[in-house]
Amino acid sequence: MKKEKFVRLSGWLLKVGAVVFLPGGITMLFWNTDVLRSWNPFLLQIAAFGAFWAPILWAFGILGLWARTGNEIGNPWKGILLFGTVVGSIIVIVGNLGQMFAPVYSISITYYGVWAWGVFILLACLSIFGIFALVQKPLLRQE
Repeated sequence: MKKEKFVRLSGWLLKVGAVVFLPGGITMLFWNTDVLRSWNPFLLQIAAFGAFWAPILWAFGILGLWARTGNEIGNPWKGILLFGTVVGSIIVIVGNLGQMFAPVYSISITYYGVWAWGVFILLACLSIFGIFALVQKPLLRQE
């Protein structure tokens, strides 16, 4: 796959990941409340599934951003972006798989914390990159 096609595809994956995460994030906020008692359980499971796997789409989108910027922003900041993508996505995958295969709820909740740390690492490194991208302006104005 050519670099331009990968960058375009990864940009769409980043956007799709954000859209998929939103209903799941809202569902997770109200999971143990009376608000969701009347909702269809199948839709709740689909929303939760999307929320837990959306950070993997973010990781591919961030990789496209990493490939797009080239050497315009500098190696340390690109390194932070790559570190966050690799480490964050690995932690998210470990958290997701741990939740799926955990035999007891108390262990599953621990893997939820692992998943949350992976999401935090992804978003923190993307935010750090965004702050320095504002200063150094590696992307065009309309991007």
